[in-house]
Amino acid sequence: MPTYVSQSACAGVRPPHLVSLSLLSRPAHVSRLLRERRVPRFIVAPAGSGKTSLALDYAETVFSLRNVFWLDGKSPCFLRDLDNGTIARKVGSISEKPFLLVVDDVPVLDSDRAERFEAAIDAVIDAGGEMVVACAPDADVFARQTDRVLLDASDLLLSDDEFDALAPAAQMALAQMPRGSRRVAGFAWGAPSQAVLRLELLAAEVSDPRERLSVLAMLLLGEGGLDEWGDITLDGEPLASRLRKRYPLLGVEEDLGSFESAPFAPAEVHRAFRSHLAELAFCCEGKSIDGLAERVADRLMAQGRCERACGVAQAFLAQAKRAEWLARNASELLDQGCLLPASDLFGSLTRAARASRKELLFDQEVRSAYLEFPPDTAEEPPDAPPFRGSCDAVVRLLAQVARFHGRWMPEAFERAAGALEDARCDGSGSRASRQHGDLARAYRVIAAASQGCACAASEWLSLREKAGRSSLLLLGAWVLEAAAERKGEEAAAQAEPFGIGVGRPLDDMCAGMVGLLCDGSGSAPFPEAMACRALGLALESGLSPVRVPPGIAQGCHGVELGLYDQRRRALAARAEERRDAPRRQRRGGAAEGTRERIDAASAKPWAPVLTVNLFGGLDVSIGSQKVSPQRFARQKTKTLLALLVLNRGHELTRDKLVELLWPESSVESGRRNLYCNWSSLKKALSLEGGGCPYLVRQQQALSVDGSLIATDLELFDDVCHALLFEKPGYGGWAGLHGQLSTALSGELLPSEESNLVILRLRSQYRDRLVDALVCATNRLVDSGSFAEALWFGRMAVSRDASREDAYVALMRAQIGAGQRKPAMDTYFSCRRYLADNLGINPSLETINLYNSVILSEEPYGF
Repeated sequence: MPTYVSQSACAGVRPPHLVSLSLLSRPAHVSRLLRERRVPRFIVAPAGSGKTSLALDYAETVFSLRNVFWLDGKSPCFLRDLDNGTIARKVGSISEKPFLLVVDDVPVLDSDRAERFEAAIDAVIDAGGEMVVACAPDADVFARQTDRVLLDASDLLLSDDEFDALAPAAQMALAQMPRGSRRVAGFAWGAPSQAVLRLELLAAEVSDPRERLSVLAMLLLGEGGLDEWGDITLDGEPLASRLRKRYPLLGVEEDLGSFESAPFAPAEVHRAFRSHLAELAFCCEGKSIDGLAERVADRLMAQGRCERACGVAQAFLAQAKRAEWLARNASELLDQGCLLPASDLFGSLTRAARASRKELLFDQEVRSAYLEFPPDTAEEPPDAPPFRGSCDAVVRLLAQVARFHGRWMPEAFERAAGALEDARCDGSGSRASRQHGDLARAYRVIAAASQGCACAASEWLSLREKAGRSSLLLLGAWVLEAAAERKGEEAAAQAEPFGIGVGRPLDDMCAGMVGLLCDGSGSAPFPEAMACRALGLALESGLSPVRVPPGIAQGCHGVELGLYDQRRRALAARAEERRDAPRRQRRGGAAEGTRERIDAASAKPWAPVLTVNLFGGLDVSIGSQKVSPQRFARQKTKTLLALLVLNRGHELTRDKLVELLWPESSVESGRRNLYCNWSSLKKALSLEGGGCPYLVRQQQALSVDGSLIATDLELFDDVCHALLFEKPGYGGWAGLHGQLSTALSGELLPSEESNLVILRLRSQYRDRLVDALVCATNRLVDSGSFAEALWFGRMAVSRDASREDAYVALMRAQIGAGQRKPAMDTYFSCRRYLADNLGINPSLETINLYNSVILSEEPYGF
């Protein structure tokens, strides 16, 4: 009967579980193993370091996998034969000399088994065999084997030559990783999808709970100092030194007193360590893993790494602790512009956890406003604002809730203002009463914006001594945006200029906002960026002459770009939710974290696709609803939309748009005109509930969100590609002709007759189409498909009567189809056009083609 040892013989082929292993040879390491063949060779490194690959490389290079025995240390048969003391005897009895015994993934052995294994090693060496042992650091209990070759994790790191041999794409990806982990073989050679699996194996290999806890903390922090690990020792060895030697992916630098670990997401770290969390909790303060996770998240917040802090809180904190942490850090997350991660963290809370902290709902309304989410009718904020935390935070929330809901229910704020004012007049002088007064004043600022920006500015100035810096910046930004938008709408409707009588209050408010920006710049990046943006709008629209210092404005631009990126990611995530919602419902529930309800946005698209067709005239639809042409009564508004769409989602600077639309106007006048048309366009494309997700405005640039827009430009590109490259036997020629006769039958935005850019693009698109039509006609003629060739030849001439090559292509199709008289008529039309308009004769090719018609007795053939 075959024994475990006999079945482990390779016989020239790889072990079954290593057949699919992608092996990259490491000759330098193989040479090192070859130097001392009469002693056991130990490869001691954590999972993902390449120890199994190196052992296999040695076996293939030196032995060609013949007379090689590969024992899997994780197999219970290995421990059985080890306890019986039969491993060396069985190998020696069935193998020729020399032979190689590889024991891979040796588990942690107690002292008795370790002695038996050492005896088996000595017996193999004495029998003329070679021995290679691969194990994790904690399983290396063979320090008494003084006569051994040891390769540890640092020895297995990629050399410079091995790193340079990687594909350029792999080198670029690894270059983004910390220096300590980019040369770990598992990252360099393995698939990214296997990285988490290797991390799970590593977590399982660490036996000491304190060491495992330290690895977990370093992976969560990602980078930091070694202060907390400096005084800890394990087995008489400093923990920092132990971690450096055993786990290169942690990037420990003892000389610098710092570490920078491999970039695992907190959710991936949780997945790898989740089976060990209960054990690790006993090593944590308070006997709970929540304490460690909370300290890590707080440290990440202090370092300004808010997104990772939210990820740690979401992955490791229990529901109640998660809600408490989010409520405590909501103001700081907003100040730092960390909106989408905080929103995802809120989405992971159960209804009970959300209800435990009322302010969480207000905080989420703030984030939803800036991420441009629709109102969540499933979970409206409570009627009365919470009176927890500082007045500063509450005022900030009110400002953003107003910004979010202002278009949907402005009357709610007037009623709330009255109710709060009544509550303030209770005369008690209590803290709640004072907060009622401040809240009522904030509501009055919001309500006053509907009466004019001067009133709102006056209310803002009255709040200046009572609210905090971030609150004032955000509230002032909301006032300026509302006023500028209203001015743009009234100017677009040719009403009287908004802002007459604005006077001093608005200038004072803008000057006060600039003063706040200069005082403590950088402490609250997000409110500062929103204030800079709003002050820029006020300047462009003529509401106020106050300017933001260039240095501050430049620093805020990056924050604004970050906001735009978060909006795009949020949109993509919600689109993915909509696609997955039916499948989750069929499975009987939502995914983890949303099991209690499917978001309203998952049930139906909150931002339907905007369809903009430009060929044959501007035609706009939102979803299945056609937008009335009356919304685009001004030609400049049409042209602005066309320019943004033709730019295919890329940014156009405001000054560039001014130059394209009003080339003869001054910069100031052009900016005012641009803002008026932008407001008109935004109003035309707004959804029923309010908000326009299709237009993107940044500090210095405008664009459309390409992920939400469909145009006939894509259809035009597809048709031209098919005409140029489809084979003559292609069965869709009739469909192409139908599309050219209907959807693409007209010129590009024919109503625009003066804009040089549109005129140039119209000519370019016409030339592209005629080129494709001529190419398709000639290829169809060459293949004998004369009927289809006639379709596209006639269309080419009708699209551009100045193109002689179009006449020639049509003549070839007509001659091939036996239409000699029409071919002659085509020739005369060509000659007449060239003579009348250009004063030249047809080319020699055209004349020869005509002569072939009149001289031939039979139809011209090819």
